[in-house]
Amino acid sequence: MRRRKNFTLIELLVVISIIAILAGMLLPVLGNVRKKARLTECMSNLKQIGMGFAGYMVEFQDTFPIAAMKPSECLTDNEKPIAEVLLSYVGNQKKVFRCPEDIRAEKMYEGGTKDGTFFEVEGCSYEYASMLGGRKLTAQMGHMNISSAKRVVMFDYECFHRQSSWYSLSQDESQTDAIKVSNKGGAKNYLFADWHVSDKFN
Repeated sequence: MRRRKNFTLIELLVVISIIAILAGMLLPVLGNVRKKARLTECMSNLKQIGMGFAGYMVEFQDTFPIAAMKPSECLTDNEKPIAEVLLSYVGNQKKVFRCPEDIRAEKMYEGGTKDGTFFEVEGCSYEYASMLGGRKLTAQMGHMNISSAKRVVMFDYECFHRQSSWYSLSQDESQTDAIKVSNKGGAKNYLFADWHVSDKFN
């Protein structure tokens, strides 16, 4: 019988090198796929929240709920956070209020002081434009009548997905710089009052 030839050390090193090169090429691709999947999941959450808003507003004559943007910022004892107000309208699924990229402690962001993530601390990864509370869907705000397709209702608390983008609740909606987006393409996902979701404000 012929003896089977064993691999030499050089041959093993060549195989290992090829595997390492292939892994190096595939890992960034897989990382991008996972990142895209988390972005899609976040947008899907906001879409479902939008359907919750739509259901709420059918019941309350097209009036936005009076709710706090964060539990920690409730103005009165009777005021509830937006996630609690909408919970029954999204099928009692708390998970839709958690962005999959909300994984860092709140204190890691500017002004934050808490050790938990936004979802852990506030019960929601998304901030409600609470200035809409008690207003009709078609109500004019500011100097111009902003269309539903351009009126922001909810958005990521922080730039969970990319870098540098913010929305100021203190600015008049008619100001075009109310949302600033970096040249990298923006960082937050937005739910608009016509219930579409986008990572762009346009």
